[in-house]
Amino acid sequence: METTILRFNDTNNSNPVEQKNLMPDYCSFDSQKSSLLATIAHDMCAPLQAASGFNSFLLQETIGTLNATQRDIIESISSCLLQLNRLVEDVICLDKLNSQKLEIDYALVDLNELVRETVSQFSGIAQVGNIELKIQYPIGQACYVLGTSARLQQCLQNLITNAIKFAPMESSITITLEQTTDCYRVIVRDEGPGISRGNLESIFCRHIHSNDSRYAGFGLGLNIAKDLIERHGGKIGVESQLGQGSAFWFSLPRIDFTAIDEEQAAWYFAA
Repeated sequence: METTILRFNDTNNSNPVEQKNLMPDYCSFDSQKSSLLATIAHDMCAPLQAASGFNSFLLQETIGTLNATQRDIIESISSCLLQLNRLVEDVICLDKLNSQKLEIDYALVDLNELVRETVSQFSGIAQVGNIELKIQYPIGQACYVLGTSARLQQCLQNLITNAIKFAPMESSITITLEQTTDCYRVIVRDEGPGISRGNLESIFCRHIHSNDSRYAGFGLGLNIAKDLIERHGGKIGVESQLGQGSAFWFSLPRIDFTAIDEEQAAWYFAA
């Protein structure tokens, strides 16, 4: 996976001092661009919700029975709408992160349930590429962490979306939940082209994306996932080699809930 880093560069001005003076204008432009994208994303929410509602209405066969072909088509539309909703949510989330308006409402979250629910959302998209989604649960009991379920789910969605994007046809993606001494770890492992060592350090930077036109995107998902996981007191990383696939992971601290309740959670992470 070859990546591109987008940098500001004035090729017509070689004076370092003058180039430095241009940076505030660039930062202002970048801020305005993010604000515009967020406004567009907000405006897209209502029509997307309406389209998703009508699609669900058809799947319920309220107005008539569907044959197998019709059901496959409508389920594919559902997958596309879900993917578009995730992109809109990422843009809105990015705007909140930039403006420091994103709030984390801490509550008990069962990672077992979160992984199961999130992976089920990708069944339709994975089937298009004949990709098998596997879940491994070495841990038998519930795996509770403190955080916002919707934001943690967004992180996992972004990692799975990234894995599907680079996974070859008729391959598999494995999502594993592990327990270590002081945390729970979620791993998304694919069989894609892998990432060169030189690009591993920058893979979570904003606007990093593949040069290959088949893998087009804004380069926001991994950066947003990193920011959200770190706001939950966790860590995120990747292990990869060219030609051997990639394993993106994040870990979240295990909390002794006999000693701390949900009302103390915000204080715990702020400390």
